[in-house]
Amino acid sequence: MALVPQHWRLEMANLGLMAARRGRVSVVELEEALKLLDDFQIVVDPDTDRHAWRRTLSLAVLHDLTSYDAAYLDLAKRRALQLATRDAKLIQAAERESVLLFPL
Repeated sequence: MALVPQHWRLEMANLGLMAARRGRVSVVELEEALKLLDDFQIVVDPDTDRHAWRRTLSLAVLHDLTSYDAAYLDLAKRRALQLATRDAKLIQAAERESVLLFPL
């Protein structure tokens, strides 16, 4: 199971949309990929928005992250979960916040 912030589905849709616009995938391939994601046990955190203007924003400012990336960090901290990322800045922030990283 994976736990993700509330904006995750929009982020995945946008990632696919940008790939389609750049000709890396077709819209049909994008739709198929998003359908495949529905088969995974992905749970959306119901509390992301409650923390957005406090905890998440504070982490974003402290570590020079986007609010979107800070939401992943905040979620991992709140739930004492490992964070799965390859983003260098987010990895550094996780290490400073003593958040364990999920090996990818």
